[in-house]
Amino acid sequence: MLKKWFCLLLCTLLMLTGCVQKKDYEEIEISYEELVEKINNKETFVVEVYRENCPFCEKVTNYVEETKQEHPNVVLYRLDCTDWELKTNEEGDMLLADSEIGQEFLKAYPGFYYTPTFYAFKEGKVLSAAVGFSELNAAVSIWNVETVIDFNQADMQDFWEFIETYQKKG
Repeated sequence: MLKKWFCLLLCTLLMLTGCVQKKDYEEIEISYEELVEKINNKETFVVEVYRENCPFCEKVTNYVEETKQEHPNVVLYRLDCTDWELKTNEEGDMLLADSEIGQEFLKAYPGFYYTPTFYAFKEGKVLSAAVGFSELNAAVSIWNVETVIDFNQADMQDFWEFIETYQKKG
């Protein structure tokens, strides 16, 4: 009798664990228009703003590639700002954009200055931002989205901890 209950319990556990399916880590390239749509739809997500030929962007991409298998059920949206024609002002303390999309983005996120920058949205509102990437400790710098980051004063957080903290749950 005990053997039947044990088999029944084991079969039930196997069925239940088989139902919880883990999805592989996923990166989704989005446009600025798609970002605005996600915000307007009040979605919860993390987006990386990056550009081509950015050494820190390449470092974080390599790190993600090496470690993504350890982080199932994570989705990271990626927004390429390479074509936004970004440049610094004469004082060098803020970015300007020649493109319309770049101008819109900088108006919405005045503290944006470096790539990569990761914005964590909850129900369409920015909760947190992480800037840069340190290979030394696989960390990003946490900072107020309204001002340009001061890396000497910023708090550091593990890259995956930041990304997974702001993933939409169930």
